[in-house]
Amino acid sequence: MSASLPDHATVLAAVKAFGNKVNTLAFRYLWPTDAADEDDAWEGLLGCCWRAKGNLYIMPAENGSVLIETRGFIEDELADYLSRFKRMAKRKIATMALADEFRYVARTIRNRMADHVRKVYRAAKVKPEPAAPLEPTKHEQQLALANIQAAGDRIADELGRGPYEALCAVVAAWPVSQSLRERKGTVTRAIMSARGVSRRQAIKDRANLLYKIADSHDPFLIVLRTSAWFRYVFNLVPGPKYHFAEFPANRFISKEQRTDQTARPSLERRAA
Repeated sequence: MSASLPDHATVLAAVKAFGNKVNTLAFRYLWPTDAADEDDAWEGLLGCCWRAKGNLYIMPAENGSVLIETRGFIEDELADYLSRFKRMAKRKIATMALADEFRYVARTIRNRMADHVRKVYRAAKVKPEPAAPLEPTKHEQQLALANIQAAGDRIADELGRGPYEALCAVVAAWPVSQSLRERKGTVTRAIMSARGVSRRQAIKDRANLLYKIADSHDPFLIVLRTSAWFRYVFNLVPGPKYHFAEFPANRFISKEQRTDQTARPSLERRAA
Protein backbone atom coordinates (compact mmCIF):
# COMPACT_ATOMS: atom_id res chain seq x y z
CA MET A 1 0.00 0.00 0.00
CA SER A 2 1.15 3.49 -0.82
CA ALA A 3 2.74 5.40 2.04
CA SER A 4 0.39 8.29 1.31
CA LEU A 5 -2.64 6.20 2.20
CA PRO A 6 -3.69 5.22 5.72
CA ASP A 7 -3.62 1.51 6.52
CA HIS A 8 -7.06 0.02 5.77
CA ALA A 9 -7.08 -2.38 8.72
CA THR A 10 -6.07 0.36 11.14
CA VAL A 11 -8.77 2.71 9.90
CA LEU A 12 -11.40 -0.05 9.98
CA ALA A 13 -10.53 -0.91 13.58
CA ALA A 14 -10.80 2.75 14.58
CA VAL A 15 -14.13 3.12 12.76
CA LYS A 16 -15.52 0.01 14.47
CA ALA A 17 -14.51 1.50 17.81
CA PHE A 18 -17.20 4.18 17.36
CA GLY A 19 -19.79 1.42 17.67
CA ASN A 20 -21.96 2.79 14.84
CA LYS A 21 -22.89 -0.05 12.52
CA VAL A 22 -24.06 2.16 9.64
CA ASN A 23 -20.84 4.18 9.63
CA THR A 24 -18.77 0.98 9.62
CA LEU A 25 -20.79 -0.63 6.82
CA ALA A 26 -20.60 2.54 4.71
CA PHE A 27 -16.82 2.66 5.12
CA ARG A 28 -16.53 -1.02 4.13
CA TYR A 29 -18.70 -0.42 1.05
CA LEU A 30 -16.81 2.69 -0.05
CA TRP A 31 -13.37 1.19 0.62
CA PRO A 32 -13.80 -2.60 0.47
CA THR A 33 -11.03 -5.14 0.80
CA ASP A 34 -12.51 -7.17 -2.07
CA ALA A 35 -15.76 -7.68 -4.01
CA ALA A 36 -17.18 -10.05 -1.38
CA ASP A 37 -16.59 -7.45 1.35
CA GLU A 38 -18.31 -4.78 -0.76
CA ASP A 39 -21.35 -7.03 -1.39
CA ASP A 40 -21.60 -7.93 2.31
CA ALA A 41 -21.43 -4.25 3.33
CA TRP A 42 -24.08 -3.37 0.72
CA GLU A 43 -26.50 -5.98 2.04
CA GLY A 44 -25.84 -4.76 5.57
CA LEU A 45 -26.64 -1.17 4.58
CA LEU A 46 -29.85 -2.29 2.90
CA GLY A 47 -30.85 -4.04 6.12
CA CYS A 48 -30.12 -0.92 8.18
CA CYS A 49 -32.16 1.23 5.77
CA TRP A 50 -35.02 -1.26 5.92
CA ARG A 51 -35.11 -1.09 9.71
CA ALA A 52 -34.80 2.71 9.68
CA LYS A 53 -37.80 3.16 7.37
CA GLY A 54 -40.18 1.94 10.08
CA ASN A 55 -43.71 1.51 8.75
CA LEU A 56 -43.07 3.33 5.45
CA TYR A 57 -43.72 1.42 2.23
CA ILE A 58 -43.81 2.28 -1.46
CA MET A 59 -47.01 1.26 -3.20
CA PRO A 60 -46.52 -0.13 -6.73
CA ALA A 61 -48.08 1.78 -9.63
CA GLU A 62 -49.99 -1.32 -10.76
CA ASN A 63 -50.47 -4.83 -9.42
CA GLY A 64 -47.17 -5.78 -7.86
CA SER A 65 -45.36 -6.51 -4.65
CA VAL A 66 -45.15 -3.74 -2.07
CA LEU A 67 -42.04 -5.33 -0.57
CA ILE A 68 -40.25 -5.56 -3.94
CA GLU A 69 -41.17 -1.97 -4.81
CA THR A 70 -40.00 -0.73 -1.41
CA ARG A 71 -36.71 -2.62 -1.62
CA GLY A 72 -36.20 -1.28 -5.15
CA PHE A 73 -36.71 2.28 -3.91
CA ILE A 74 -34.19 1.77 -1.10
CA GLU A 75 -31.65 0.25 -3.50
CA ASP A 76 -32.06 3.14 -5.94
CA GLU A 77 -31.75 5.88 -3.35
CA LEU A 78 -28.90 4.20 -1.47
CA ALA A 79 -26.89 3.69 -4.67
CA ASP A 80 -27.59 7.28 -5.74
CA TYR A 81 -26.57 8.69 -2.35
CA LEU A 82 -23.38 6.66 -1.97
CA SER A 83 -22.25 7.12 -5.58
CA ARG A 84 -20.96 10.63 -4.84
CA PHE A 85 -18.70 9.25 -2.09
CA LYS A 86 -17.45 6.44 -4.34
CA ARG A 87 -15.81 9.09 -6.48
CA MET A 88 -13.74 10.41 -3.56
CA ALA A 89 -10.14 9.53 -2.78
CA LYS A 90 -9.63 6.78 -0.21
CA ARG A 91 -7.94 9.24 2.17
CA LYS A 92 -11.07 11.43 2.13
CA ILE A 93 -13.32 8.39 2.72
CA ALA A 94 -11.17 7.36 5.68
CA THR A 95 -11.24 10.88 7.13
CA MET A 96 -15.04 11.02 6.89
CA ALA A 97 -15.47 7.56 8.43
CA LEU A 98 -13.12 8.44 11.28
CA ALA A 99 -15.27 11.53 11.90
CA ASP A 100 -18.34 9.23 12.05
CA GLU A 101 -19.90 11.17 9.15
CA PHE A 102 -21.65 8.18 7.57
CA ARG A 103 -23.77 7.41 10.64
CA TYR A 104 -26.87 9.08 9.16
CA VAL A 105 -26.93 7.19 5.84
CA ALA A 106 -29.92 5.03 6.84
CA ARG A 107 -31.79 8.05 8.21
CA THR A 108 -31.14 9.96 4.98
CA ILE A 109 -32.66 7.15 2.90
CA ARG A 110 -35.61 7.00 5.31
CA ASN A 111 -36.13 10.75 4.90
CA ARG A 112 -36.07 10.43 1.13
CA MET A 113 -38.68 7.70 1.33
CA ALA A 114 -40.84 9.85 3.61
CA ASP A 115 -40.55 12.76 1.18
CA HIS A 116 -41.56 10.51 -1.70
CA VAL A 117 -44.57 9.11 0.19
CA ARG A 118 -45.68 12.63 1.15
CA LYS A 119 -45.41 13.80 -2.47
CA VAL A 120 -47.48 10.85 -3.69
CA TYR A 121 -50.10 11.39 -0.96
CA ARG A 122 -50.41 15.12 -1.64
CA ALA A 123 -50.63 14.54 -5.38
CA ALA A 124 -53.47 12.07 -4.81
CA LYS A 125 -55.39 14.63 -2.73
CA VAL A 126 -55.00 17.52 -5.15
CA LYS A 127 -56.88 17.36 -8.42
CA PRO A 128 -54.28 18.10 -11.09
CA GLU A 129 -54.92 20.83 -13.59
CA PRO A 130 -55.02 19.64 -17.20
CA ALA A 131 -51.69 20.25 -18.84
CA ALA A 132 -49.72 18.86 -21.73
CA PRO A 133 -47.15 16.43 -20.33
CA LEU A 134 -43.52 16.75 -21.30
CA GLU A 135 -43.20 13.67 -23.50
CA PRO A 136 -40.44 13.70 -26.09
CA THR A 137 -41.49 12.55 -29.55
CA LYS A 138 -40.29 9.51 -31.47
CA HIS A 139 -38.50 11.88 -33.83
CA GLU A 140 -36.42 13.20 -30.92
CA GLN A 141 -35.49 9.63 -30.01
CA GLN A 142 -34.35 8.81 -33.54
CA LEU A 143 -32.39 12.06 -33.73
CA ALA A 144 -30.71 11.51 -30.35
CA LEU A 145 -29.81 7.90 -31.18
CA ALA A 146 -28.45 8.87 -34.60
CA ASN A 147 -26.30 11.65 -33.10
CA ILE A 148 -24.94 9.35 -30.39
CA GLN A 149 -24.08 6.62 -32.88
CA ALA A 150 -22.52 9.13 -35.30
CA ALA A 151 -20.18 10.37 -32.56
CA GLY A 152 -19.87 6.92 -31.01
CA ASP A 153 -16.10 6.61 -30.78
CA ARG A 154 -15.63 10.12 -29.40
CA ILE A 155 -18.41 9.73 -26.82
CA ALA A 156 -17.18 6.26 -25.83
CA ASP A 157 -13.71 7.70 -25.24
CA GLU A 158 -15.17 10.60 -23.25
CA LEU A 159 -17.52 8.55 -21.04
CA GLY A 160 -15.92 5.12 -21.09
CA ARG A 161 -17.30 2.01 -22.74
CA GLY A 162 -19.67 1.10 -19.88
CA PRO A 163 -21.43 4.49 -19.58
CA TYR A 164 -21.58 4.75 -23.38
CA GLU A 165 -23.38 1.39 -23.61
CA ALA A 166 -25.71 2.51 -20.79
CA LEU A 167 -26.49 5.75 -22.64
CA CYS A 168 -27.31 3.89 -25.87
CA ALA A 169 -29.55 1.50 -23.92
CA VAL A 170 -31.44 4.37 -22.27
CA VAL A 171 -32.04 6.16 -25.57
CA ALA A 172 -33.12 2.92 -27.26
CA ALA A 173 -35.56 2.14 -24.41
CA TRP A 174 -37.02 5.67 -24.61
CA PRO A 175 -39.10 5.65 -21.38
CA VAL A 176 -41.98 8.09 -21.87
CA SER A 177 -45.61 8.32 -20.70
CA GLN A 178 -44.66 6.77 -17.37
CA SER A 179 -44.31 7.84 -13.76
CA LEU A 180 -40.85 8.62 -12.36
CA ARG A 181 -40.62 5.22 -10.69
CA GLU A 182 -41.62 3.47 -13.92
CA ARG A 183 -39.07 5.48 -15.91
CA LYS A 184 -36.31 4.57 -13.47
CA GLY A 185 -37.32 0.92 -13.70
CA THR A 186 -37.34 1.04 -17.50
CA VAL A 187 -33.88 2.63 -17.54
CA THR A 188 -32.50 0.06 -15.09
CA ARG A 189 -33.91 -2.90 -17.04
CA ALA A 190 -32.61 -1.48 -20.32
CA ILE A 191 -29.08 -1.23 -18.91
CA MET A 192 -29.34 -4.74 -17.43
CA SER A 193 -30.37 -6.15 -20.81
CA ALA A 194 -27.85 -4.20 -22.90
CA ARG A 195 -24.84 -4.76 -20.66
CA GLY A 196 -25.75 -8.16 -19.21
CA VAL A 197 -25.31 -6.99 -15.62
CA SER A 198 -27.23 -7.41 -12.37
CA ARG A 199 -29.90 -4.99 -11.18
CA ARG A 200 -27.55 -3.60 -8.55
CA GLN A 201 -24.82 -2.98 -11.14
CA ALA A 202 -27.36 -1.40 -13.51
CA ILE A 203 -28.44 1.02 -10.76
CA LYS A 204 -24.78 1.95 -10.20
CA ASP A 205 -24.26 2.31 -13.96
CA ARG A 206 -27.25 4.64 -14.19
CA ALA A 207 -25.90 6.91 -11.45
CA ASN A 208 -22.39 6.76 -12.92
CA LEU A 209 -23.77 7.72 -16.34
CA LEU A 210 -25.27 10.91 -14.90
CA TYR A 211 -22.04 11.90 -13.20
CA LYS A 212 -19.98 11.17 -16.30
CA ILE A 213 -22.25 13.33 -18.45
CA ALA A 214 -22.29 16.05 -15.78
CA ASP A 215 -18.47 16.20 -15.73
CA SER A 216 -18.06 16.10 -19.51
CA HIS A 217 -17.01 19.09 -21.60
CA ASP A 218 -17.93 17.41 -24.87
CA PRO A 219 -20.22 19.79 -26.86
CA PHE A 220 -22.70 17.07 -27.75
CA LEU A 221 -23.01 15.84 -24.14
CA ILE A 222 -23.47 19.41 -22.91
CA VAL A 223 -26.41 19.80 -25.31
CA LEU A 224 -27.74 16.35 -24.32
CA ARG A 225 -27.75 17.00 -20.57
CA THR A 226 -29.70 20.25 -21.02
CA SER A 227 -32.25 18.74 -23.42
CA ALA A 228 -35.90 18.35 -22.46
CA TRP A 229 -35.75 14.61 -23.08
CA PHE A 230 -32.76 14.05 -20.76
CA ARG A 231 -34.36 16.08 -17.97
CA TYR A 232 -37.60 14.16 -18.44
CA VAL A 233 -36.05 10.69 -18.34
CA PHE A 234 -33.88 11.39 -15.28
CA ASN A 235 -36.32 13.80 -13.62
CA LEU A 236 -33.89 16.72 -13.58
CA VAL A 237 -35.33 20.05 -12.50
CA PRO A 238 -33.22 23.05 -13.57
CA GLY A 239 -33.25 26.23 -11.53
CA PRO A 240 -31.09 28.77 -9.67
CA LYS A 241 -30.52 26.37 -6.75
CA TYR A 242 -29.98 23.30 -8.94
CA HIS A 243 -26.50 21.90 -9.58
CA PHE A 244 -26.35 19.05 -12.05
CA ALA A 245 -23.16 17.55 -10.62
CA GLU A 246 -24.90 17.01 -7.28
CA PHE A 247 -27.71 14.99 -8.83
CA PRO A 248 -29.15 12.61 -7.78
CA ALA A 249 -28.03 12.83 -4.17
CA ASN A 250 -30.01 16.02 -3.46
CA ARG A 251 -33.18 15.18 -5.37
CA PHE A 252 -35.29 14.89 -2.21
CA ILE A 253 -34.16 17.05 0.70
CA SER A 254 -36.63 17.24 3.55
CA LYS A 255 -36.82 19.78 6.35
CA GLU A 256 -35.72 17.03 8.73
CA GLN A 257 -32.56 16.45 6.69
CA ARG A 258 -31.78 20.15 6.46
CA THR A 259 -31.83 20.43 10.24
CA ASP A 260 -29.54 17.42 10.74
CA GLN A 261 -26.53 19.66 11.24
CA THR A 262 -28.20 21.52 14.11
CA ALA A 263 -29.49 18.29 15.62
CA ARG A 264 -26.15 16.50 15.71
CA PRO A 265 -24.63 18.13 18.85
CA SER A 266 -27.58 17.03 21.01
CA LEU A 267 -27.49 13.56 19.48
CA GLU A 268 -23.78 13.28 20.19
CA ARG A 269 -24.32 14.39 23.80
CA ARG A 270 -27.00 11.74 24.27
CA ALA A 271 -24.74 9.11 22.74
CA ALA A 272 -21.93 10.12 25.08
